[in-house]
Amino acid sequence: MRLIYAPRVRNDFALLESRKEQGFLVNVIGILKAEQYPVGLFARIRVESKPWKELQREGYGIHLLKVLDPPSIYRVIYMVDDPHDVVYVMNVQHRSVDYKNATDIKDIYLDYFNNKRWRDG
Repeated sequence: MRLIYAPRVRNDFALLESRKEQGFLVNVIGILKAEQYPVGLFARIRVESKPWKELQREGYGIHLLKVLDPPSIYRVIYMVDDPHDVVYVMNVQHRSVDYKNATDIKDIYLDYFNNKRWRDG
């Protein structure tokens, strides 16, 4: 699988608290290349991926990747595009961000297909 980042993810990384946290999250996201729906221990990082249930019901194949150990205050929102062999990282945000209004995430999802972002990688 190829990793492709949504255009806004660069801004998400710029807002992270430290370069150490940036590097750590790059390693976490790297897990997705080998395992698209990871649950368990990968290179000393315990993660859990689960579908975003509310959006799954609406037909969006979006997942949340949470780091359990070492603890992280960030989560990764991503989708898997099997036909194009792509894991598309849509968002990296502080876990306190309220995702009940998922309009931005839906827009990123639709932008991926409308603009054929799988060609970006």
